[in-house]
Amino acid sequence: MGETKEHLSHVSFDDGLVASPYIKPIRMHFQRKGQTLHWDLGIEQDNVAIVLYHREKKALLFVRQFRPPVFVRKVRIMPENQGKPWNEIEWDKYPVELGKTLELCAGLMDKIGKSPKQIAIEEIEEECGYAVQEDRIHLIKSYITGISTSGSRQYLFYAIIDESMKATEGGGNVYEGEFIEKVFLDLKQAQELIDSEHLESPPGLLYAVKWFFDNFTKLFENPI
Repeated sequence: MGETKEHLSHVSFDDGLVASPYIKPIRMHFQRKGQTLHWDLGIEQDNVAIVLYHREKKALLFVRQFRPPVFVRKVRIMPENQGKPWNEIEWDKYPVELGKTLELCAGLMDKIGKSPKQIAIEEIEEECGYAVQEDRIHLIKSYITGISTSGSRQYLFYAIIDESMKATEGGGNVYEGEFIEKVFLDLKQAQELIDSEHLESPPGLLYAVKWFFDNFTKLFENPI
């Protein structure tokens, strides 16, 4: 028998969003070159992401998780839902799978006093279950990800892992509603992923995997 598909229940929407631990909506008013202008911002915290290569499995480790905005967008554009008010759509008809994305291990910089590297180490263990020492994880680059809404910055790291580092099964923080699946892709599968025309992944994953392939030989001549 096939696996039973998971569905949401009791879905509703509130237009009157106020600040939350994850996003603060705010409207900015300013003058520039003689014009009065306005811009809607969604202030978010900076974040970290990590390229993880498992030396024994010879595979990159990603995570798959449910992203409500992806689910909502896919359901809303279906022919039967176009033009419908949000709360009139039968959201519970559609499988959660529609909202799952393949991503790098990542997390918000929401712990005061901790560096991006320390946050990255905690996220690797929480989401993927591997305990990585601080001298085994290295910054690749940082860049702005939320250019039109938040201005937030992402710090991209790289680490080599193996089974001797495995501490838990990972899976994320269930108390925060995280139900994370670990996904290993060998190098052929990873190349096929970034060669795909349509991905269920954010653009940072493409850059990260491309960086890995561009630096693969150097990394293993001088492993970090």
